[in-house]
Amino acid sequence: MKEVWKKFWKPFPLWGERLHKPGSVIERYVVQKFLGVGSYGITYLAEDLSTHQKVVLKQLRKRRKTTGERPFQKEREILRKLSHPAIPALYAEINDGSHQYLVMEYKEGLTFEQLIFQFGKKYSEKDAFHYLTKILEVVQYIHDQNVVHRDLRIPNILLYNDSISIIDFGLSRLITDEEEESFHKWEPEKQRMRKISFQTDFYALGHFVLFLLYSSFDQKGKKEKSWEEELDISVESKNIIKKLFGMDGSYKSAEEILEDIQKNSEIGGE
Repeated sequence: MKEVWKKFWKPFPLWGERLHKPGSVIERYVVQKFLGVGSYGITYLAEDLSTHQKVVLKQLRKRRKTTGERPFQKEREILRKLSHPAIPALYAEINDGSHQYLVMEYKEGLTFEQLIFQFGKKYSEKDAFHYLTKILEVVQYIHDQNVVHRDLRIPNILLYNDSISIIDFGLSRLITDEEEESFHKWEPEKQRMRKISFQTDFYALGHFVLFLLYSSFDQKGKKEKSWEEELDISVESKNIIKKLFGMDGSYKSAEEILEDIQKNSEIGGE
């Protein structure tokens, strides 16, 4: 269980893709550096030459042009729909004949993976649920717009001055969208992570909480146990995590989770 985050952090290969070099100009945007790659998009930090502000350029991968077109357009549709300070705004779209791009707001911050492994941060039970509460307040807004993020992994949650940002809506869908044709052929774990339901986001947040809790876990003995046995946290917190995973009933809304956190005096209640 100490490596629970590995399930949610699998880098994508860049076979056959040519990256833009720093200094490359795409319309009025100059590329500063490569940020990362996803299943269908490559992201860069860039500067808007007109406003001199930082932006994110998300480029549709050439090798994913056929399969990536739908999610690329879906991300554009959903970002247009959402308006929240914790979610990147969509500024513009570019199609230069060779590539398609989305131009988005750049969100400052570090991932919790960076905070733990690069800066040695450790999070207590109270800390973990403090940040879960902040994330849920954003997720509640997202769900109120009938959107499911479907990719609430640690690389997609940023922390800056104790404020949370949620990025990368590339796998997000409207709750009314149909599942992919291949959905029922996927292994059960992938189905749980990609099902178009609010519980998909709650399931991912269960892993997020465990990731933070394990940052302060001190293993004793060689035998690996379940997280319920290993983690020294309150029964109430364990029950919340179990319900996030759908192990003991399921949460129907972010509001319901927030209410349970508030009731727990160990982590957020009175």
